[in-house]
Parts: sequence; structure tokens; C-alpha cells
Amino acid sequence: MRLRVNDIVFNYGNTNILNEVCLDAFPGEILGILGPNGSGKTTLLKCINRILSPKQGTIALDGADVERMSRIDMAKRIGFVPQNSVNENCTPTVYEVVLMGRRPYVSLDYREADREMAWKAMEEMDIKHISSQRFDRISSGQAQRVLIARAIAQDVEMLLLDEPTSNLDVKYQIDVMRAIDQQVRAKNIGACAVVHDLDLAMRFCDKVVLLHEGRVLDAGKSKDVLNPDNIRVAYGVESVVDNVYGRDRIMIM
Repeated sequence: MRLRVNDIVFNYGNTNILNEVCLDAFPGEILGILGPNGSGKTTLLKCINRILSPKQGTIALDGADVERMSRIDMAKRIGFVPQNSVNENCTPTVYEVVLMGRRPYVSLDYREADREMAWKAMEEMDIKHISSQRFDRISSGQAQRVLIARAIAQDVEMLLLDEPTSNLDVKYQIDVMRAIDQQVRAKNIGACAVVHDLDLAMRFCDKVVLLHEGRVLDAGKSKDVLNPDNIRVAYGVESVVDNVYGRDRIMIM
């Protein structure tokens, strides 16, 4: 499924957040959405998922305008993984959270096939062993895997991930990004991920869109966009891109 965002404009009151933003995401690829705080990354994801309505522009899935799709049809095609949402008021078990991903397909009650897909998603994300634990009692890294498993259980064609590695230590950051990468390659689905760590983006994202002050500063292959000039303009810092142990790495000066 191809996702196309064309000339999106979004305002909060009189404050312009997104200005004529465009992007294309394709199956089998991870598209990183990058930029400093306040550049509009999360707002863009919410516009794609129709949580927010843009003032101008179009968002299409395989040429079909998402504004004309029902919420159920959207949920069958796009899985949204928010920032880690563990809190003291969240009491479902891990299994129950993942099973929620089957809701777009449920009329009265979950079928056996729905439960099997939930178990399969947990197996793929290596969380079956914590299926009976309360969601609010697991680690941040485990919680991210649970939320991704819920989106996988939706059997979608596109994953939208809002900072999937936020508040995670280095090991969990790598584990989560590897899990996303495996899903994208194995199932030939697309993924749009808001990523703060530039080196993670260089390692795992096939392409990136770099936002600056609500506009697209540059877009294309990660190795082409994540260069010292663009990083200086977007983030105001100096950097070096060097090949270390067989891959390009970004080092902030």
C-alpha cells in the first residue's frame, strides 16, 4: 500500500504547525520522520491517522482519500503505535491490550481466529511469556513491544509509530527497531516512524523526511538527507558522518 501526503497544512489556532508537507511511503520500507522538537512530527502522524484534520492538502492510501474512508476501514489498513502509554490507571493484561487490535474486525465478540492472531503477534514480538501480566506493571521496552504487537494484530498495511524508542535504554532501542524492521521486511508492509536519534534513523530507516519549522527541509534516502549541512540547519549542531564497522554513523560534535 502506498501512502501519499500532499501539501498538508495544519494550524493550532493562529500557530502554523505544518506548511505544505509532502511525503510518500511504500511497502517494504521504513520511512523516518525527523526534526527538532516542535517541528510538527507527531502532528503529521495524527493528521495521517485522522486524529487531526488538516486545514489544507490530501492524504491518500493507494489513491483513495482517507477523509472518505470509515474509521473501521482506516483501522484495517493503518496501525497507530503511540508513544509509550503505560500509566497507573491502565489495568488490562498484555494479552487483552494486544487483542484490542482485532476490534476493527469484531461485530459481537472476539472469534477464535482473532485470539489466534493476537497470540501470533505476541509470539512475533517475543512477549508471550508476559501475556498475563498487567500492562501497567511491565517495563517501558516491553510496553513498546506490546503496542507494536497490538498494531500487528490489526493485520494492517501501514504502521505509524510515534517515537517508538522514547524513554528506552540503548538495548531496548535496538530491539524495538529491529522488531519493526523484521515486520516490515517479512510482511512487506510500510512503516512511518517518528525518530529522534539520528544514528538510529541512519541505521534502520530506508528513507527519511526531515522537518524544520513545519516544512520539509529535505527528503530521500537516509544517507543522502542526513548530512552535516542538513543537520546544522535543522538542529543547530555540528556533526560528522563516518563509516565505522561497515555502516555510516552520525556523530554529533
